[in-house]
Amino acid sequence: MATRSKAYTRSSISDLIQLLGKMDEDKLLHWALDHVVKEPKITSFKDQSIKNCKFLFNLLYTIEPRAINWDLVTDGETKEDQINNCKYVLAVARKVGATIFLTWEDLYEVNQKMIMTLFAALNQVNHQCKAERQAMPNIAEKDETS
Repeated sequence: MATRSKAYTRSSISDLIQLLGKMDEDKLLHWALDHVVKEPKITSFKDQSIKNCKFLFNLLYTIEPRAINWDLVTDGETKEDQINNCKYVLAVARKVGATIFLTWEDLYEVNQKMIMTLFAALNQVNHQCKAERQAMPNIAEKDETS
């Protein structure tokens, strides 16, 4: 079991490195900005507003709307609210299938490089979800013809 877990982790790291190699920081940021239509927006991966996680919740909503329990999301005005949002946004990211290599502290401290890995992982999940959604009608068609 441990060997399988190590292999999966290596594969996930490899996939993220490959994705980050294809997408520079600007492309990754623009991908996220293009997906989120609600305010607040961020200006970079160093943007201090990241720590309230509002942008990240909105990005996750575009990937899988049912994954977020909005009753657990705070306004992010106090330090305690920001920390709770940081913890919850990572839980939601895991829930939608993102491989997470950062901690809530990385989000709260706005650790640019680690935040980029989160955005890359969410980009990867978004592509997987799109592919699954596109494949679903084909499955329904096969069932009807069987």
